[in-house]
Parts: sequence; structure tokens; C-alpha cells
Amino acid sequence: MTSIRRRLLVWLSVGLLAGICLSAAASYISVADEASELFDGQLKHIALALPDEALLQSMQSPSEEGDIEAELGVALFDLQGGPGYRSLAAPDLGLQAEPGLRDVEHRGRWYRVYTRRAPTSFVQVTQPLDVRQGLAAGMAFNAVIPQLLLLPLLALLCWAIVGRGLRPLARVADAVAEQSPRSLAPLPTDTLPVEVAPLVLALNQLLDRLGEAMRAQREFIADAAHALRTPMTALQLQIQLAERCRDSATRDRSLAALRAGIQRISLLVGQLLDLARQEHGEEGFTLEAVDLAALLEQECTHHEPLAEAKGVVLRVKRNDPATVRGDEPSLRVLVANLLSNAVNYCPSAGTVCASLVRLPEQVLLEISDQGPGIPAEERKQVFNRFYRGARSEGAGSGLGLPIALSIARRLGGSIALLDRQPLPGLRVRVTLPKLSGGVLGPITSLPQTSGVSG
Repeated sequence: MTSIRRRLLVWLSVGLLAGICLSAAASYISVADEASELFDGQLKHIALALPDEALLQSMQSPSEEGDIEAELGVALFDLQGGPGYRSLAAPDLGLQAEPGLRDVEHRGRWYRVYTRRAPTSFVQVTQPLDVRQGLAAGMAFNAVIPQLLLLPLLALLCWAIVGRGLRPLARVADAVAEQSPRSLAPLPTDTLPVEVAPLVLALNQLLDRLGEAMRAQREFIADAAHALRTPMTALQLQIQLAERCRDSATRDRSLAALRAGIQRISLLVGQLLDLARQEHGEEGFTLEAVDLAALLEQECTHHEPLAEAKGVVLRVKRNDPATVRGDEPSLRVLVANLLSNAVNYCPSAGTVCASLVRLPEQVLLEISDQGPGIPAEERKQVFNRFYRGARSEGAGSGLGLPIALSIARRLGGSIALLDRQPLPGLRVRVTLPKLSGGVLGPITSLPQTSGVSG
């Protein structure tokens, strides 16, 4: 596990060291230029300050070698270029007859040379360039030494400052650690640095989503327990009645009621599992191209025995070829729930019509029946779990429409409840996005629209 403080300290130290190195280089260049100008002026001053006689006398007692002055060499030549006098520090460069400053190389060493023509002679003053470079390097190094000595102190200061700056993260970590699964309170956002605030806000949004998911789970468990308690009690009573029956006819009726009760419980458990799967799981499922027209035909065929047993005519009014993006098992559950509801609430000798219409960018699936319909004021409530309207008749658990709405939302679609015109009844319209060009792959979320309208 990496440490933000350690990484910041390393990079800050590297940056400071690089800055010191750049400062040393700049100081060396600046000092070298200034020293060059200074020593060039010194060469000119020596050559111009002394007359020929005084200069000759000074050269007869050469100075001691080893210091800066000893590195200044003076040579005297006559007007024909013949050697006159050369000090101990002066290299044998010969006469550089052209007056002025120049750099001359002699035996692998470079010299700065200034030549002046006097009335009776040539005066030539020399100095090694490495003397100037050494002096410039020494001065630059002396300027950098205090910065290098301050580097450990600056590192400690950076360590303390970074640690203080990271304290808000430690407080956020402590606040997250104190969270209870039963109460996901939002993290405090007071006095937060600008850099930490987005993280805390994102964590609060995550906690809100987790809280909503946990509340929905608790509500689902409570609703499921309530929905199962009544049919299970009725099933136990039917078993007791069957055990007490003494004639075969009464026993057969009790067994028939028992089988019907078991079927209702089986249907309810299956719908509860479907609802749990759609609302609390299967994130990141893979979308695929689904032939919705063929799926509708298959589900209508599967529901024909149920419709015939009730005396209901089930037919497909229109079935345009349409391919949608979706999850085939989920789409099959959606269509099956809507068909089951329509057949269940349609009166005997009534008609249930299914149609599939392809639009430029959407596909409309409509299933209508001739049942009692749903009043406009109840059309939002029927999408709540276990809600059954005042006109509801026959078997049912109040889960068909909530399951269908959950599936439609997960697939980026919507559901609307409309009146069947001109006949009485209910028309359920499902809007799904049509498959467009491109490659379908795993996704983690889909746009959700309520799509519940009257």
C-alpha cells in the first residue's frame, strides 16, 4: 500500500533538489560571465597601467607562483616581434600581434590573452581560463551550500505540512468507519477542503443509494412476509379440512381447493423472485438483440390454454418485425405478466389483443383487454407492490405490473396505462428502444424513466 505523504515528500524533495541544481547552474553561468568581464578588465588594466620601463622593472622580480596573481603572466616583445621578457607565469605563446582580447590554446590549456602595442614594444598579458572557471564554480558552490543544508529542514517541514493537509482524509475515514449498516448517516461536510469535498459528496451519494437499497430490501421482505402469511394460513386450513373429510366428494373438493391454493402460492413465490431479481440484482447483465415479434408469438401461444379455459379469445392484432436491445428472459417475464393480467381480468367471452408496432426509434408493445379497467386516479398506485385496485377480481397478487415496470425501466423503456377505445377496458403500452447499429456488450446501468401515465 502506497503512502500519499511519502510520495509527496519524495516528489517535493526531488523537485527541490532539481531546483537547487538549476539554481547552481544559473549561478555558475552568471558568475562565470561576471568573472570573465572582471578579469578581462584586469588584463587591460595591467597592460595599460604601466609604462614600458616600469613594466620591464616589474618583470625582473617575478611574483611567487601559486596564487591568483601568479597566474597572471606578462610578456614583452619588441616591435619586430622578438622576445624581450617573459614572467614565470606567462606561457610561451609567442607574440599575438593583433591588439585586443582572444582565447589561445597552448599545450592542452586555454589562455585568455590581451595584447597592447606600446610605443617601443608589444605588451602581452595572459591568464588561464580554468582559473576563471574554478573561481566561478567556487562562488556558485558557496551560494548553493546553504540551500543544500536547508534541504533536510525543508523535507521535515513538507512532511509536517502534508500530514496536516491530509488530516481531513483521516477524519473522513474515521467517519466512514463509524457508520452502522442500520443507519447510514451522511458524512459531515463542514470545513472541508476543496480537494476533499468532491470525495465526501460522492460518498454521501453512495450512502444515500445504499440506504435506499436497504430500505427497499426491508420493505420487500416485509411485503413478501405479509403476502405469504395469508395464503399459507389458508393452505393450512385447507389441509385440516381435507383431513377431516369423510366422504370422497367432499375430499375431492378440498383437494381441488388445496391444489388451487398451492398454485397461487407457487405463482406468488415466482413473482416475488422475479421482482427481487429485477430490483436488487443482475447488474451488469449483457444486452443482446431480441426478436420481440417472435417472443410475443411464443408467449401468446403459451397463454392460449389459460385463455381457452376462461373462455377468452387471445389474438395478435398486429405484429411488426422488430428487434430490440434487451435481456430475453426479462422481456419474456414482462410479456408473460402483461398477458396473464389481461387474461385474468378479461371477462368470459371477452377478447385480449396484443400488438407490436415498430417506429423509427422505438417499438410499441400494446396489450388490451375488455376487463373493468383501472380508474385514472389508481393508475400510479397499481405499480406499487401488492396493490390491487377496487375493481380487481379473481386471483392475483398485485405484482405483475410492478415487475413489468421494473423490467421496462432497466431496459431504458416505459409503461403507460391507457383506456381501450372505443370499447371499455384497459390498454397497456410498453415503449422500448429499438436496436440500432453497434456492438452490444456488458453494461452496468441503463437510463430509467418512470413512463407511468394515465
